[in-house]
Amino acid sequence: MTNKKALILAIDDTPANLFTLGGALASEFDLQIATSGETGLKLAAEHLPDLILLDIMMPDMDGYEVCQRLKTTPALKHIPVIFLSALSDPGSEMKGLALGAADYITKPISVEIARQRIRNLLEREQLRGVLEAQLIERQRVQADLLASESRFRYFFEKNSSVMLLIDPTSGEIKEANEAALAYYGYSSKQLIGMPISEINT
Repeated sequence: MTNKKALILAIDDTPANLFTLGGALASEFDLQIATSGETGLKLAAEHLPDLILLDIMMPDMDGYEVCQRLKTTPALKHIPVIFLSALSDPGSEMKGLALGAADYITKPISVEIARQRIRNLLEREQLRGVLEAQLIERQRVQADLLASESRFRYFFEKNSSVMLLIDPTSGEIKEANEAALAYYGYSSKQLIGMPISEINT
């Protein structure tokens, strides 16, 4: 990982919770805080944090709605969300995870456990980013190869000169362009696979 601290956005309507958590995480992460879902969504869009810590029970817009809106916004949907909630029942946790949250931690929070889960998620996201970049690069290389093959194919097939592709080991004709078919008087089916020695001295 680089030396740059990961940016974490904490959304919780109780400032005391945010300052306690922020104080514990500040040495390792940059922390932004929002005390409402609406403010949290605006900050997320403006700063694209590396991870979001999200309370569920908030007035106006609860954490479930915030998470749903994050996950339906293309620029924000890949940001991992960890729910931090006093709701410890399996139904609440299932609902949060079903909305796309990466993790769910119940209050009171063990800061050490929260810190380790955050680290794990950030490492996983970094790996996902590397794999995604590799996939994009592979797709670009494949597209370049296809374009190159297409240019070669057009040059080969439409060239007015006689052109053959010959297997250097067996001497068999593998490809023949239209000019070669006309010149030798064979169909493509007849010419492909024929040893070059049969038509050329």
